[in-house]
Amino acid sequence: MEEQQVEPAPAAVKARRNAFDRDAVAEHSKALKMKDVTFQNDIRFLTGLGEFDRVLGGGLVQGSVVLISGEPGIGKSTLLLQICQNVGKNAKLLYVTGEESLEQIKLRAVRVGVDTENLLLLSETSVNKIIPEINAVQPDVVIIDSIQTLFDENYPSSPGTITQVKQATLQLIAKAKEDRISILIVGHVNKDGAIAGPKVLEHMVDAVLYFEGEKQNTYRVIRAVKNRYGSTNEIGMFAMSAEGLEEIEKPSE
Repeated sequence: MEEQQVEPAPAAVKARRNAFDRDAVAEHSKALKMKDVTFQNDIRFLTGLGEFDRVLGGGLVQGSVVLISGEPGIGKSTLLLQICQNVGKNAKLLYVTGEESLEQIKLRAVRVGVDTENLLLLSETSVNKIIPEINAVQPDVVIIDSIQTLFDENYPSSPGTITQVKQATLQLIAKAKEDRISILIVGHVNKDGAIAGPKVLEHMVDAVLYFEGEKQNTYRVIRAVKNRYGSTNEIGMFAMSAEGLEEIEKPSE
C-alpha cells in the first residue's frame, strides 16, 4: 500500500516561508572558475580497515554521506564500531543509535575491543534533536544506525515511511556538506535484498555500499554499487570471528 503524502505541520511551512524570504534578499551564489576551486590535500582519511578503504576509493571523504546496507545481524554495527576504534585515534565520532540501547552498543563495543575515548554515543530517533547535538559536540564522523528509525517532528508520518526517510536524509546531507562531517548511514534491506525505503535515498547519498554474506557462514563481502569518489569495481572481504571482523587481504590463499 502506497504511503499517503502528508503536508508538513504549520510550523514547518512557516519556517520554510521565512527561509525563502531571507534567501530572496540574500546575495546570490556566484560561479567560480574551476582553476580557482581549492580543496585540502587531506580530503580523505583512512578508517584503519584496508578492505573498507579500498572499496571507498582510498578512504572516507570529508563531507561525504555513505549508505551501508545489509541484512539484520550480518555485522554492520560490528564493522562500524571497529571503524570507530581506528578513526577514534585521531578524530571524534558520534554514534547515533535508534534501535539499540547505549548499554547494548557498549557491550558489543567491548566485545570487539573498542575503547577509544573519542567515541560518543547517542540514543535518539528525532533528527530535530540529533542535528543540535551534532552542532554541540562537533564530531568529525557521525554514524546513524539506522536511517529507517529516524523521523522529522514537522511531519506526522511514522518513521521508516518515504517522507520521513527522505526528510531525515536531507537534513543529514545538508549538515555533512556544511560542516565537512563524514556521515555513515545504516540502511536495512527488504526481503528482495534491496535497500528498504524510497529509491531516491540511493540517489541522494554519495556512495552506496552493500555488506553481504550468509549468517551461518563466517565470510562477509562489502561492495560499492555507487561511489562518487571512486570505482565500483572493488570488493572487500572479511571473516567474522568472536572478536569481530578480520580482513581477508588475499582471499585466494
